[in-house]
Amino acid sequence: MKIQIRSINLTYRYLCCCMAFKLEDLPVIEVRQVRKVYPSRSRHGQSILAIENITFDVMKGEFVSIVGPSGCGKSTLLRMLAGLLEVTEGEIRVNGKSVCGPYGDIGIVFQTPTLLKWRSVKDNVLLPIEVLRRSRHEFVGRAEELLRMVGLWDFRNEYPFVLSGGMQQRVALCRALIHDPSLLVMDEPFAALDALTREEMNMELLKLWTERRKTIIFITHSISEAILLSDRVIVLSSRPATIDSIFSIDLPRPRTTDMQYLDSFQNYSSMIHERIYLKQRSNI
Repeated sequence: MKIQIRSINLTYRYLCCCMAFKLEDLPVIEVRQVRKVYPSRSRHGQSILAIENITFDVMKGEFVSIVGPSGCGKSTLLRMLAGLLEVTEGEIRVNGKSVCGPYGDIGIVFQTPTLLKWRSVKDNVLLPIEVLRRSRHEFVGRAEELLRMVGLWDFRNEYPFVLSGGMQQRVALCRALIHDPSLLVMDEPFAALDALTREEMNMELLKLWTERRKTIIFITHSISEAILLSDRVIVLSSRPATIDSIFSIDLPRPRTTDMQYLDSFQNYSSMIHERIYLKQRSNI
């Protein structure tokens, strides 16, 4: 009788744990001991080890920035996350599925907008819908909603050549979000913009993230940009890239550009700068 009661109690506790567990508690991205080697392009050349033994998780709705020395492998890591590059060793899983190639539940924003000059702004935003062979008619309303959100409604029928660099990147951002992906990856999307436009785009991105709550992986060379935007900042070492450190950014949201003058913000900046540049100098 005691054994039966104990068994019932254990079963009850197990069911309670299952009820308390939420899918949100599972990571959206799981990177496990990932390694990337670029083979030699010449007969007598040497292969290049770009990424070495990288492991981390990203939770649903989290904004994570990746920083590190120039050429350390940040873009390589992002392209593997997006399924655009094969992993040499290890595994990357997104929403519980192993990444073996490009997949639909992702939006990508590159360093340059890469808009098609013969298509209008709205038609550029709708391009992924055509590529994914979905009904264009069903997504026209969403395209218009996104363009209104980023302040480009009046330019919806214009062509890219009449837009400034910042406006073109807004179009690229809308294009990445048109099919409502759960994951957004961004490879230094604002690097080519002037300082004022870059600041404006950071605020636009934070507004979109707050309203849509996408999971975002953001590559940047700007330490202050990473701190301003992110929940966590991952610092990569020099090539071959490993994870040097991970900083949880404990700053209140919503974030504003004025936060850059806070002592806590400056402390984060100093610590991340030290991890990147002092260690880089010690390797020279």
